[in-house]
Amino acid sequence: MRYVFCISFIILSKFSIAQANPTETEKLAITCKVWGFLKYYHPQVATGKYDWDAALLNFLNYVYISKTWNELNNYAFAGIVSLGPIPRCEDCDSVNPNWFNKNFDLSWTDNNQIFTLKNIFLLDYIEKNRTHGKNFYALRTQTGNVDVSNEKSYDGCVFPSKRLRILNLFRYWNIVEYFFPYKYQMDINWDTTLFYTIPHFLSVNDTVDYHMAWLELIAKLNDSHAFFASKYTFEYYGEKWAPVATKIIEDKVVITSYYDQSLAIENDLRIGDIILKVDNVKIQDLVDQNMKYVAASNQAVKKRDICKYLLNGSTESTVLEILRDNNKLMRKIKRYEFGYFKNEKEKSYPNSWRIIEKNIGYVNMGNVKLNEVSKIMNNLLHSQSIIFDLRNYPNGTMYEFASWFLNKPVPFAYFTEPDFTYPGRFVRTQPYYCGKRQDDTTKIFHGDVILLINELTQSHAEFNAMCFQTFPNCTVIGSQTAGADGNISKIKFLYTFETYMSGIGVYYPDGRETQRCGIIPDIVVEPTILGVKYGRDELLLYALKFLREKVNIMKPVRVSMTITDIDPNCSAYFRGN
Repeated sequence: MRYVFCISFIILSKFSIAQANPTETEKLAITCKVWGFLKYYHPQVATGKYDWDAALLNFLNYVYISKTWNELNNYAFAGIVSLGPIPRCEDCDSVNPNWFNKNFDLSWTDNNQIFTLKNIFLLDYIEKNRTHGKNFYALRTQTGNVDVSNEKSYDGCVFPSKRLRILNLFRYWNIVEYFFPYKYQMDINWDTTLFYTIPHFLSVNDTVDYHMAWLELIAKLNDSHAFFASKYTFEYYGEKWAPVATKIIEDKVVITSYYDQSLAIENDLRIGDIILKVDNVKIQDLVDQNMKYVAASNQAVKKRDICKYLLNGSTESTVLEILRDNNKLMRKIKRYEFGYFKNEKEKSYPNSWRIIEKNIGYVNMGNVKLNEVSKIMNNLLHSQSIIFDLRNYPNGTMYEFASWFLNKPVPFAYFTEPDFTYPGRFVRTQPYYCGKRQDDTTKIFHGDVILLINELTQSHAEFNAMCFQTFPNCTVIGSQTAGADGNISKIKFLYTFETYMSGIGVYYPDGRETQRCGIIPDIVVEPTILGVKYGRDELLLYALKFLREKVNIMKPVRVSMTITDIDPNCSAYFRGN
């Protein structure tokens, strides 16, 4: 094998690159890509034989002293050859007909404006003879997504040195590059994000800046599963809280619930109050300033999550300008440690199910346990209609419910999972089915089915909705869901901080995506400020109206002039008036 490399070196060494000298960011970006490629492709590296973190930190010395692409190529070639022999792979040329290739792109390895021909040859050879064994850095979980728990941790790295910041960034970027199923859906190309982020990570001034840089990078996945929070992100927003929670409704920031009702009353804050300013800063300006830090698949979740910290601060009090009953009011309110609150949750339906009216059943999917399904369905089997509330997180009851609505298995989804023998490619699974064969059709529900959804419908709840949409006479009412489905993968940073990402792709049988788009409602209904003020569950009220009047509609449709359009990413799936 060394003979092959030596021959190629003799043949190709006379070729060089005729291009302007690279910038530091350009050199670091291509180093990131090559380092990650070798980590997951090179048979000697993928076994964990080398301390690959240390290899990168050592190679950074050559990155900084190289003035030209040629110099950097020569250092890289010598380093790759020194890793050891690469056995020929007999089956690496085989093609899997189930490959999902929208994320896959190794065309950069053939860029002769960056690489010398000998390195193009070498990288191509490694791809064609890549490791097929167990990869130390990328393990497969039982559910098919990636496990990267073998990465080293570094104590004391709350604010790492520049070199360790680069290492941490390169690790994360390559995990996403090769194992995030929805990379192709990002608003910003992942290569572009790398190029932007490198100087950002190098220039941060302190620990808070560094953690907010992470938050901004993670948000670029456009994935509602990509959560990240630390002591330092809380420090940025302020660790003292107003005693109320807010939501964006009708494009206004509105108080919708209390963390502590007695403290809210003491500060004269009421549900339905519209926040106009915080310490004389327009609330919309605060929203705009912080949107870049919100990891979300779509605008519905951005609006959901941006409100969490808008009233936070480091001071004991703040001055709010609010609108109440068309009157502008100034209120100086106190802020508190969050643990001081009674933490009163929004009103919900505490029981698993109930009969609402006129033989209409209601099932709160967030409360139902698996052993309750048979009892619920035996009681509701001959109801006119059943409303399933999916504005919550269900408890693994979906398949059991489906057996009461479908008397034969029906496909409702398929997954894409990483191909660990060819990192960057994903493989389509066989379809997933719900329902089962039933000889006793008296145990099948034949009435109307309503699904209630909104931005709280996320992940497993969206998977439930996909299954329930196969039920006959099913109508989906509500607003855009979170658009984040697929088992999550955990990613640890230096010093034990961690984040997450969606780990497998989830699609309808016809190939439609749920990521970012979410579940598309048949009838779009969103809450109003007036409804919030008077404690109305407007989705449920509309569902009851729909069932009572048996409204004949051409679905999908919107029923309120005050609601906003569904996210533009999903416009192809929405044909409302």
